[in-house]
Amino acid sequence: MLPEETKEDKSFYPDADTMKHLEVYEKFDHKWTGIYSDLFLQFKMYRK
Repeated sequence: MLPEETKEDKSFYPDADTMKHLEVYEKFDHKWTGIYSDLFLQFKMYRK
């Protein structure tokens, strides 16, 4: 169903070698999720 260009796009579907080197964030607790969300919103709202 997906277009061929999407299926072949490595940013959507990285190969196994790339997957070995990716960083994965573990689930944050509520405190850190709130801090992250606040900082992300500040970045999005106030960047020039």
